[in-house]
Amino acid sequence: VTDNGGNMLTKANLQRSMDVLDTVVGMQTDMVAPSYCPDQPAGNCVEQLWDFEQLCLRQGEQCAVMSILNLWQRNATILNAQSQADIMQRVNNPPPMFPPMEEVLGGISTDADGNIVSATAVQTVLFLEYRADPEFAEAGIMVAPWTDAPSEAWEQLMVDTLKDTAGVSVNTQGSQALEYLNAAISDLKKLGGGYFLVFCYTAVTFGAAFPCLPPCNPSYGAVKSRAIMTFACILTLNMSLVTSMGLCSLFGWFITPLNGALPFILLGVAVDDAFVIVTCFNDECGWHLDPDDTAGREAAMSRPVEERMSRAMKHAGVSITVTSATNVVAFGIGHSSKLPALSSFCVFASVGVLAIYCYMLTFFTACLTLDDKRQAANRRDCCPCIAVEGDTPDGLRGSKLRAFFGGAYADFLMQTPVRLAVISVSFIWLCAAAWMSTELGQAWDWMNFVPDDSYLRD
Repeated sequence: VTDNGGNMLTKANLQRSMDVLDTVVGMQTDMVAPSYCPDQPAGNCVEQLWDFEQLCLRQGEQCAVMSILNLWQRNATILNAQSQADIMQRVNNPPPMFPPMEEVLGGISTDADGNIVSATAVQTVLFLEYRADPEFAEAGIMVAPWTDAPSEAWEQLMVDTLKDTAGVSVNTQGSQALEYLNAAISDLKKLGGGYFLVFCYTAVTFGAAFPCLPPCNPSYGAVKSRAIMTFACILTLNMSLVTSMGLCSLFGWFITPLNGALPFILLGVAVDDAFVIVTCFNDECGWHLDPDDTAGREAAMSRPVEERMSRAMKHAGVSITVTSATNVVAFGIGHSSKLPALSSFCVFASVGVLAIYCYMLTFFTACLTLDDKRQAANRRDCCPCIAVEGDTPDGLRGSKLRAFFGGAYADFLMQTPVRLAVISVSFIWLCAAAWMSTELGQAWDWMNFVPDDSYLRD
């Protein structure tokens, strides 16, 4: 409890702290708790009200509470009978075995004799006895949160009651984990939007301006397009996520809030591999040739799809193997971290990348082969059950990005002034980066993992 930097050792502020404590101690929550009636069958454990007196860790006959208010037995009547001088006398002459004042007060100021004259914050710590629910205890899960239902429900009620109270900051044993979890769930809500944006991007890249959307493009683009491969890419990603979560959980690795970032990481890996495979296969189909090179395109397409796919994988397979191996090793090294959550996340990521690699070499390439057969059968992209009558023009187009980087950009980059400028800028940036690396520092603050609007930042 604070008073905007004011003195919390005034009688009025201590009374306010006492009121807050009385409010918390008087709270009740209803919950069925098998861990609090272990001698009864589970069906005989009924819902009941729980308050601090029932849940607290006891020291003799009293509940364990660490607070400056213990100097007055946490009794508002006794505190009201004290003068300000009596209060300060008691603060500076606590009874034996009383905890250090630094543990119950914050922002302490003293006079020349070392006596406390003021404090900007008062801290009260309430101790609850931890009782694991039997189903968790049998599974070997003995850490909060989520294992002692009444205590956690009571803690959450305390948070909900006090988090909007002016001058009061609240924190519980499970607060950090729950806030991390809420942040991860919030990020997962964005996953659908991320999938949609990537879906649109890959559909445009693979296809011809969404030929699958009505009204279907009547031109060659409705057939000579690969927008449908976007579905195969997303399905490959989801298969990899399920594989990673399933295998790692099977072998005992635990899921942490960091796993909320896993779909975004694997999404980038999957799309990158898909681009490489599709681009190499399109080259084998003659898509990179000039539109006027009819003979070259016909020669490319005259080969069986199996031959074109095998030649494409000679190039794409090497590329995605190197990148996938690099990612797997990098995350594997991260597994050596002493932070259990980070170590477990790296295992999930490594398995996920490896799963994407395997599915890309099997499932995705099989889908790409079927898509090529769809084109040969003159069936629409994204609507393969509908065939286009007559011959479709051979309007396969080369990549505009390939034309740009191989033409205008390459010509610009090879000019002598540009080459000198690139070398100069690179050398200057190298020197600046080397200097800045000497200024790096190490620091750890768990609040960096807490959302900006969390009550823990109050």
